[in-house]
Formats: sequence, C-alpha cells, structure tokens
Amino acid sequence: MSFVQFCQFIVLFLLSVLLAVPGCVIGGPSWFWNNYISYSTDPITTHQKSDDNSVVVFVHGRNGHDSSFYDTIKGLKKLGVNKTLITVYLGPTGKTSVVEDTNTLYNLIKQIGAKKVILVGLSKGGLTVSNYVATYGTANVSAVITISSPLGGTLTASYLMKPIEWICGQHIARTELGYQSDFTIDLEERLPADIPFFHVVPTWDHLVIPVSSASIKGPNHISRVFDEKYYSHLNIQSSPRVLKWIAELINTY
Repeated sequence: MSFVQFCQFIVLFLLSVLLAVPGCVIGGPSWFWNNYISYSTDPITTHQKSDDNSVVVFVHGRNGHDSSFYDTIKGLKKLGVNKTLITVYLGPTGKTSVVEDTNTLYNLIKQIGAKKVILVGLSKGGLTVSNYVATYGTANVSAVITISSPLGGTLTASYLMKPIEWICGQHIARTELGYQSDFTIDLEERLPADIPFFHVVPTWDHLVIPVSSASIKGPNHISRVFDEKYYSHLNIQSSPRVLKWIAELINTY
C-alpha cells in the first residue's frame, strides 16, 4: 500500500470511528450486560425450540461470545420467527484461525444433529460459516448469512495489526483478515454455488474497510447495504432493519 492509500485509510477509519460512537454508546451497555448476566463456557445454547425442521445457528466473531446475539434473538422472536434458534460459543477466538474456528463449529453442529441448518455469522464468524460450507459441503446447510464480515479482508487488520506484529511476531488476525489476504481470496474461490449467501454490508464500520469487502459478487450472493450511522460493529446485528431482513430470510429458508 502506498502512503496516499494509507492516509486515505486513516481518514476513513477515523470518520467511521466517529460515526460509530453513538452506536457504541447505545449498544455498549446492552452488550456488556448480556455478557455479564449470561457469560458461560457452554458451547451450545438453545434459545427457542420449534417443530420446524430448520435450525438457525448463530456464530460470533473474533474475541466474541454467543451473547452477542441475545438481543438479536429477542428481536427475531418478536418478529414471529418460528424456528429453533441456537447460539454457539467457539471459545477464545482472539488468536485462533478461521480454520480452527471452522473445525470447532463442525463438531458443535454434529452435536446439534440438525438435518437442515441456516448459518448466521457476525464479523469473523461470517468467514467461519463461509469456510464451513467451503470445507464440509452443503448437505445440511440451506443458507448462509453474514453480518459485517470482512469476507475480502479489511485494511483495519492490514494496518492496525502491524505494530502488534513488530512486538509479538506474525499474527493470524492480519494474515487471514488483512485486506485481500491469500486466505480470503482462496476462500471466495472455494465457496459453493448450490446455496444462497446473504450479506449485510455496513456503509460505516471502522472494522470493515473498504465496505466492498463485506460482500461477494456472484449469482448466489445477495447483499443488503446498511447505511444507518448509529449502529456500529458492536450492535449492527440488533438493528430493526437488519433484524427484519434476517427474519425474512430465516422464514424463507
């Protein structure tokens, strides 16, 4: 990257951070509260059981927890979603690779034993669910939904992880999540074409730069641009607009 490109990134990053402040103020207390009252190391939590054959599995991102989706699930219930809703906790994912997270997810889905699964991934979790179908196939998966996921990598990881690497050595977050990394390029080439992918693409998200990296082009890929500035990477999954779209998708597949 040239110096000019770096300066452009800094401007976009700072502007995105500024616009994300209201969302952090609004969504931060709820995020911390959910973690405080519900934190556990249980790998599988069922929030709603249904006679419907489909099971929706929610996968958190880097350094995340399944409680990231608790407000999401409350919102989906209010919208009348009638499917089994399950969150999974992959364990500490700050230093794990997407491949390691994918293997953990595979074992958890085997325990769940569902014949028809809709996968919903937030942030790095979107890469995990995408790598799941690219690695293990789509026999039991009917759709994949990604939310603010750096599917094409992000300049935030490319640049901001560099100082950490100077101190601690090569870091998997930059290697995999860096913009147009070898991993993301290879993953896109391996994605199956026999199931639909839906991408929630944030207009302003300081952790996903450029915005285009949150979507993938292709006949089985559909993106919905999310342009509300008051929802950040922290709580975009709880936005009423995002919830409505996810509910429609879940009820369809």
